[in-house]
Amino acid sequence: MRCAIFAPSATNAQPWKVRVVRNQEVLSEINERWKKTALATSAANARNPEYSVFHHAPVLIVIAGESKNIKARVDVGIMLQTILLSAHGLGLGTCPIGMLIPPIINPENQDIVTLLNIPEDYEVMGVIALGYLDESPEAPIRYSDKVKYIR
Repeated sequence: MRCAIFAPSATNAQPWKVRVVRNQEVLSEINERWKKTALATSAANARNPEYSVFHHAPVLIVIAGESKNIKARVDVGIMLQTILLSAHGLGLGTCPIGMLIPPIINPENQDIVTLLNIPEDYEVMGVIALGYLDESPEAPIRYSDKVKYIR
């Protein structure tokens, strides 16, 4: 987190609030809320009682950004990437989990937002699972043709 707080932001506004969740009961509750939401969309994994949307990681990092700051999403994205790269440099594994955002921000789950002490004028914009790697898969194919040079 020391690296993350040095992530750049527009005009150094630092429009984020970060919550590092290590409490296993809270992690289990967030996972169950995701399963409940996922069942409504017929996600097969949600039926598996052993499935963890954050891969049983012992830490979940939740990043909220200022709701009315139009630059906050980019700044939160920069912070998220800084966390991913910093963790990798420390030998830790990470996984950004965008599909956890909808159940967390669902009005039915306001108690989770309250538990995370996220102010009303902030919204969850990023979630990262953090732990030690169980595997080291090869990186998928990257398409260099998506980059065009304008000269």
